[in-house]
Amino acid sequence: MLKKLLLIHIPFLLFSCTSNVDQEEIKKANQFFESIFQDSVIDSPEFQASLGYKSNYDKWDDITWQNSRRKAKQAIDDLANMVSPQLVKNCKGMEDGIKEKCAEIKR
Repeated sequence: MLKKLLLIHIPFLLFSCTSNVDQEEIKKANQFFESIFQDSVIDSPEFQASLGYKSNYDKWDDITWQNSRRKAKQAIDDLANMVSPQLVKNCKGMEDGIKEKCAEIKR
């Protein structure tokens, strides 16, 4: 009897809870993730080809060390923007930025 009662009430309780998430914040998050995705598409001709884009068929991805460092720095900046936009202001260089951001995130 108790199991039947729980099975009836649990879905009701789960679906009756309202979300306090602001729709504007959801839009901002979606725009943020879309911009990161579009940046990665623009940066990679091979990814464009895998997505079916008909441009840059004659190009390869840049696999140099400098480009890898640039992508890593961009990923750190994107993560910092997602966590807190104020963290990006302290970024002086890649190594310094990592140390500062990690220290601030741990606080």
